[in-house]
Amino acid sequence: MASQPPVQYVLASHPNTSFSAPAGNANPLTILSEEEQAFKETVQRLSKEKIEPLVKKMDEASHMDQSVIDALFEHGVSCHH
Repeated sequence: MASQPPVQYVLASHPNTSFSAPAGNANPLTILSEEEQAFKETVQRLSKEKIEPLVKKMDEASHMDQSVIDALFEHGVSCHH
């Protein structure tokens, strides 16, 4: 079987930037595995339920609420403060 030429990707945000990947072996970076999709959904839910209600308070205080930090760690999201 003849090998396929590499697939050329162009970044929409930077049209003059491109990269290539082996054909038939790589998915675009926007295609997530099941695990990555589950993590994304967890982070979205966490941000909506735990972070969004505290954003104004944290912004005004220039300080991250400890409950947000705790929730991030509990859900596997590292956070440095």
